[in-house]
Amino acid sequence: MDIMEILGDLFSLIFLGALICVIIFAIMWFRTNREKDKEKYQKSKKYTIISIIMLVIGFVGSDIFIPDNEENSASTEQTSKISSSSKTSSAESEVDSEVSRKPTQNTIVKVTEALNNDLTTADTGNTKWTWNEEDACWEATLDQNSTMYQSMNSGQVSLWNSYVRDIQEASQAIADEKLDSMSTFKVLTPTDQNRCFLIVRDGKIKYNIGEDLTD
Repeated sequence: MDIMEILGDLFSLIFLGALICVIIFAIMWFRTNREKDKEKYQKSKKYTIISIIMLVIGFVGSDIFIPDNEENSASTEQTSKISSSSKTSSAESEVDSEVSRKPTQNTIVKVTEALNNDLTTADTGNTKWTWNEEDACWEATLDQNSTMYQSMNSGQVSLWNSYVRDIQEASQAIADEKLDSMSTFKVLTPTDQNRCFLIVRDGKIKYNIGEDLTD
């Protein structure tokens, strides 16, 4: 309860009390014989006038400090609108955030084409990049018949290291475009696609089988 409501209640009590006093003293005033009891007559008149003044003060005060229903309704409606607007804004922010996390199909198609152009060489053979929506990453299964895979089996990692650097650059370029959700790359083994040769995220190597091999 704020100060306005307290004052409103106070003036309402003054109004009610003054109304009762006006009735009582007015009755006493009119019933008193002026000639027989002049003193009582004057007191009743005096108290009646004072009560009327207090009645007016109470009425005016309560009218000022107690907001009417329309104001309360307007205030409630405004509060409701603000609350609704806040919820809508919050919901829109969540939607925008969700959209930014999930790449569009058009973006996926364009990036897929670019990756398969930039990361495909004679050494990588038939290794192709695709978007894994469930894991939110780019995946490529290394071609078992490729020159790079054969050289890795022989313990030579120069071709592989060059390929890793190219993937890092691609991952970093995507992250720089504020597409962090698309900057994870995985190169899967041809014999077991639950295992990875390489994991890169935001241009940084998270795992590289080349570190376990010697050139």
